[in-house]
Amino acid sequence: HLAVTGGEPCLHQPEVLDFLRVAKELYPGVHVRMYTSGDGLDDGFLQALAAGGLDEVRFSAKPADGGGFDRAPFDRMAAAVAALPDVMVEMPVVPGTLQDMKGLLRRLDAEGVRGINLLEFCFPLANAEAFASRGFRLRKNPYVIPYNYWYAGGLPVAGSESEGLALLAFARE
Repeated sequence: HLAVTGGEPCLHQPEVLDFLRVAKELYPGVHVRMYTSGDGLDDGFLQALAAGGLDEVRFSAKPADGGGFDRAPFDRMAAAVAALPDVMVEMPVVPGTLQDMKGLLRRLDAEGVRGINLLEFCFPLANAEAFASRGFRLRKNPYVIPYNYWYAGGLPVAGSESEGLALLAFARE
């Protein structure tokens, strides 16, 4: 996996393209996926990624304060759909955003985005005060975790799983 984030323009374009070239040389047929916020993913870079054989790009979409997804890089998603074989979104289901998420699914479908990888929203115990101040609470009886509870992903937030399941039912219908 390869992550590209940051301001405009992406300061690591040569390194990303070198990584892609080496990955394809060392492992012919490998599926190379890149994660991005969309920042710095201009048309020229997208064309270079496509020419280099990038198979998939996954975008992060984050709910805006006050609702909606106006911070989601929709214009970059549409450009990526035109340039690359697979375009996806990967994001957690934040409790209280179900209606916005339904709208997001409709928009992603209209843009030609292949799919979305929904994650359970987690409460990072290392930043517990900030999450608690926003009203997030741990899910009752979280699953057994075979690692230290201070892991950066934290524990599941109450409501994320149920809203994720409701979103799956909506998508199925």
